[in-house]
Amino acid sequence: MIRSTLIAIFLAFFPLTTPAAQPEKQPYYVVLFTVDGCAFCQMLRERVMEPMVASGELPADQFYEINMTDKSEWFYFDPMNDYIQKRDLYKKYALGLFPTTVILDNRAELLAPPLVGITTPEKFQRQLHDAIHKLDTRP
Repeated sequence: MIRSTLIAIFLAFFPLTTPAAQPEKQPYYVVLFTVDGCAFCQMLRERVMEPMVASGELPADQFYEINMTDKSEWFYFDPMNDYIQKRDLYKKYALGLFPTTVILDNRAELLAPPLVGITTPEKFQRQLHDAIHKLDTRP
């Protein structure tokens, strides 16, 4: 009887099974598409994106800005370890208005609907924060 009591106490404190490992969440990447001479693009960069990166709310290695008027025809996307042609980006993300912000997985696939344009920096930051929060709390 003492032996079974000791075993029960031991098992209560040291279970034989280990807790199930939580699956690692896949990172997301925020990509801001801009064009030269776009005042809204500049406002979004300076008043929303740069402060979010500086505060750590948006990790610097998860943020990209792509200037679509830049002469380069290719964009190197680190998570894929591959290059994507800019003309393919126009098609893939239905780019037409700028700034456009997308949230991608490591295969450059959309994780949330694109955020097109900006009304106020505060409203855009709230929209982006809400989209990121949904990704952070996904199962």
